[in-house]
Amino acid sequence: MAVYKRIILFIIVAPLAWHGAAQPYDSLWNARNIVKTGKDKVATNIALSKAYWYFDLDSSIYYANESLLVAEKEGDDDLIGDAQNALGNAYSSNGSLDRGIDFYQAALKTRMRLGLKAKAAATLSNLANTYSDKRDFSNAIEYFKKSAIMEGEIGDHLIEAETISKIASVYSKLNAPSKALEYYITALNILYANNLNSYTGDIHYSIGSLHNKMLNYDHALEHYQRALGVYTTNCNKVDISTALNAIGIIYDTKGDMPKALQYYSRSLELGREMKDKNSQALALNNLGYLFVKTKQYDKATTHYFESLRLSEDIKDDYSIANTKNNLANVFLKKGQFDLCSRFVKEALIGAIELKVVDIEQESYDILGNLNAETGQFREAFNYQKKAMRLKDSLYNKEANQKLLEIQATFDMESKEGEISVLKKDNQIKILELEGQKVNQQALVIGIILLIALGAALFSNLRMKKKNNQLLTITNVGMELTNQKLVESENNLRQLNATKDKFFSIIAHDLKNPFNALLGFSEILATSAEEEKLSDVKEYSKAVNDSAEKLYRLIDNLLEWSRTQTGKTPFNPSLFHVNQIIADELAIQSQSLKKKNLSAQLLMQEHVTAYGDKTLVGTVLRNLLSNAIKFSLPGGKIWIASRVFNNHIEIAITDSGIGIAPERIPNLFNLESSQSTQGTWDEKGTGLGLLICKEFATKNNGEIWVESQLGKGTTFYFTVPIKQEETQS
Repeated sequence: MAVYKRIILFIIVAPLAWHGAAQPYDSLWNARNIVKTGKDKVATNIALSKAYWYFDLDSSIYYANESLLVAEKEGDDDLIGDAQNALGNAYSSNGSLDRGIDFYQAALKTRMRLGLKAKAAATLSNLANTYSDKRDFSNAIEYFKKSAIMEGEIGDHLIEAETISKIASVYSKLNAPSKALEYYITALNILYANNLNSYTGDIHYSIGSLHNKMLNYDHALEHYQRALGVYTTNCNKVDISTALNAIGIIYDTKGDMPKALQYYSRSLELGREMKDKNSQALALNNLGYLFVKTKQYDKATTHYFESLRLSEDIKDDYSIANTKNNLANVFLKKGQFDLCSRFVKEALIGAIELKVVDIEQESYDILGNLNAETGQFREAFNYQKKAMRLKDSLYNKEANQKLLEIQATFDMESKEGEISVLKKDNQIKILELEGQKVNQQALVIGIILLIALGAALFSNLRMKKKNNQLLTITNVGMELTNQKLVESENNLRQLNATKDKFFSIIAHDLKNPFNALLGFSEILATSAEEEKLSDVKEYSKAVNDSAEKLYRLIDNLLEWSRTQTGKTPFNPSLFHVNQIIADELAIQSQSLKKKNLSAQLLMQEHVTAYGDKTLVGTVLRNLLSNAIKFSLPGGKIWIASRVFNNHIEIAITDSGIGIAPERIPNLFNLESSQSTQGTWDEKGTGLGLLICKEFATKNNGEIWVESQLGKGTTFYFTVPIKQEETQS
């Protein structure tokens, strides 16, 4: 079920074909045949080229080329620059980005030669947009910066702020939120400094979206509210509706349902006032989502059906498929399985036609749950497999996108380093030339007047000393640049290790439980009546064991993936240590019983700690699971605690097989971590200890291990007993 954050509907009214009904651009066509001056002919051809951008790109290129031919015939360089820029626009719109760049570069050269800064700045911005479309973000940022500098020089501060906000948008695409925020704030300051407050709404909205993406909901709410204020002052109802919807989503996410309901309802009311079906469908969908969360299913279906009707009116196929999935989910919760089946299958067909993977995956999830509810477990399992396959596909796509973003950032940092070095080299060359000039002057003066020799030598020595100082500064700069390059290389290597680890787990560790689960469940499904009762019990136990193993593997995998993407929630509070240990022991009771293991507590009483209770529980659960996994049947596990240095230290000891000394230094290292089979051949992902390390550190604690091969292992970790400055 999805909440729409912002939908921008582009409506393009295509003209009729040339041969047939009247042309929508008759006035331009007639003007082309009437105008006499070369300047007017160029302007008319450029206008026709622009008019054809959205429906006949070949014609767009044709008229832009016609404008260049006329301009060259006239011999007017200003008109030639305009025509070259128009050809860049036409080719870029056509998807011929490299050809478009060639014409933009030609236009830039012409306009710079003529000193036409406003037109040159516009071409620089066009170049930046085209490089951005090519995903060459380094060049995109470089040209946006040049454009912004030139716009500032000519005093066009509105366009300057708009260009700087585009730089922020590129950094946002590169997942560099701090850089993006820096440029958005710069753009805001330019607007406020030049009394252009009425244009600040979109930038406040963008900053709000950036904070929302970073889960900084209070800051997001602040900037969405500011955007709403600007839009209200400007009486821009479409933007007001968009801001109201965004604020509603923040309150919804924060769990303030009355506030969310208030803003969604205001957005819907405004959409109805404007008779804007797109805005109404969006608000109705979000209201439906809110009513589902509060279990008001009848209200949810009413709003979803109205949203669906409006989406069908405007032929918004994505919204139609999404809303049908939402309806199917409500009918599933209400137990109306026939209606659920109807809407989810229609949604699935739409998602497949649109090639929208997230809606397709959600449809398979709903179908899996539907078949499980109706007792068709084999079908349920097949649909869940399809959903998991699509989730893997989405994860791979996101991982590849992340790699491209990191590579682009790395390229930009490298380029900035190279530019810095080249600037310093240029300074040295200038100084060397100045030194040569001084030497020549000293020689002439020395021939004419020997008494000036001492002064000339002294001047020469000073210049050399200055050159040496600049050389030293350059070397330091190069060292810093090299250090940054090494750091970027290490980041890429770490990301590559993360990717390799993830695919290794998918390829190997998840495969075996699935094979066992599929194999034994197939036997039960096809020949349970023919098997002995003891065999059926044995097969059922194998299915259950495989499902438990699979659940543990996936749980660890999800926990680990959250730590890698920085999306692990952190909500510290005071909690009773003994209670959380008791809770985790209760969870592990069946595993202890299976191996005939006993657990003994050596705990201090009435001790409270300050940290995220969920994360601490995850650390305990993983360490207890390891202790059980590597203990021999009939053994013991001890859990002890002590307070020191404002921390509580928790120790989990087993009497199992122990750890080889050479493995201990790499236990918490991603590149060296690996899964080890337990005493009953239990398997894992090799991620449990990595998760423990991440969560212990996040709680301002530490984790370490002591072990003797063949005698047992003790894992220690600490948690603060009072509030202190925590890591985010």
